[in-house]
Amino acid sequence: DLSVCVIDIRSGKIVRRFGGENVHANRITDMAFSPDGRWVGTSCMDGGIRVFDIPSGRMIDWMVFSKAPVSLAFSSRGDFLVTAHTGNVGLFLWANKTYSGHVYLGGGVPSTPHEIDVESLEHTNDPSQSSTVAKQQADADEKDNDDSLFSTIHMKGGVIPKCKGALTLSGLPESRWAHLNSLEMIKERNKPSMPVKAPPEAPFFLNVTSGINPTLNPETLASSLEQEGDSKQRVHGKSGSILPESRLTRLMVTAAAAYKNNNNNNAKDSKGNGSNPREIGDEKSLNSSSESSSSSLSSPFQPVTEFLRGLGPSAIDAEIRNLASDPNTERRDLAAALTYFEAEIKSLRNFEFINAILSLFLKVHHENIMSHKFTLRKKLKAVREVQKETWRAVERQFHYTLCMVNHLSGIQQ
Repeated sequence: DLSVCVIDIRSGKIVRRFGGENVHANRITDMAFSPDGRWVGTSCMDGGIRVFDIPSGRMIDWMVFSKAPVSLAFSSRGDFLVTAHTGNVGLFLWANKTYSGHVYLGGGVPSTPHEIDVESLEHTNDPSQSSTVAKQQADADEKDNDDSLFSTIHMKGGVIPKCKGALTLSGLPESRWAHLNSLEMIKERNKPSMPVKAPPEAPFFLNVTSGINPTLNPETLASSLEQEGDSKQRVHGKSGSILPESRLTRLMVTAAAAYKNNNNNNAKDSKGNGSNPREIGDEKSLNSSSESSSSSLSSPFQPVTEFLRGLGPSAIDAEIRNLASDPNTERRDLAAALTYFEAEIKSLRNFEFINAILSLFLKVHHENIMSHKFTLRKKLKAVREVQKETWRAVERQFHYTLCMVNHLSGIQQ
């Protein structure tokens, strides 16, 4: 009947049925389960490969090839799919985009397939045709991305929450933030075993002896090298020099001032209305403030987050270390950074990215913060309370999800 049935071995009942005449238009040639058992893929003589999600019972991907597929298989980790096609003795390897892209769980069944020309891929090793085929494939991929369900996600400012008060992640690759605290260890591990020796420097004008056969004067050469070394030491060894203010410092200070003005205006409005603002530790106040902040993507600290999101791990580490480089404005810069972390954690956006940067910030500047602990104590307490309350909400969701999974697993057994 052109369908694939999933049967529970213990009960002997059909728990899922995929396909049918409305899905598969011809004979099914092969099928394969993903390593985690969540997906099942089918190949059909109508030229299509369909991937079904077993728990939801929906088709999540649909590809149509110019040559009908006769066999398919998943890799051991599920990150690749290999296919074989009629009239071709080669194997085709396809990468799983969910391992490198963003997964959107709110979509429906694909209405149109992704059309792939196998014959054009057979000539990609030809240098005369590789650029043309690559350009055509890139244009096709761009069109598929525009038409796919993933196009509803806007990753510029992070994942957009689907409801008010929902905590969202940054959507960045894990390599961008997971190893921020380990960069020093990574650099130490990758450091060459033997130090690199710089070539001997020569003066700009070579001193030679006069005569028919001019030769270098070693005494004059040594004295000139010593003079150049002393001049370089005087230039680079100036004491009391102050590094220029970094771009991250400027953005944080400007945003902190705008954030303070907004809070003052809100406080005046609340006093005029006769309402008393609640403390930071109040859960209802935290939820209401996070809902209002997460609903609007524009905030004073958005340029700061966008700037950090565009940097690599090494650049983020350099910017964080350059914070508060001027002793005259050290307390102001540290206070602006703590205000930034408090506001961004409270907004419930870019959760893992902001916490990773906060961890690096405390690791680098903890001594400077302790030197101003009496003036920064209030801000440190505010950051701690907001982070603790936000994590409690996430932890409750984790526990609830684990309990539901264990309960449903027990029912199926």
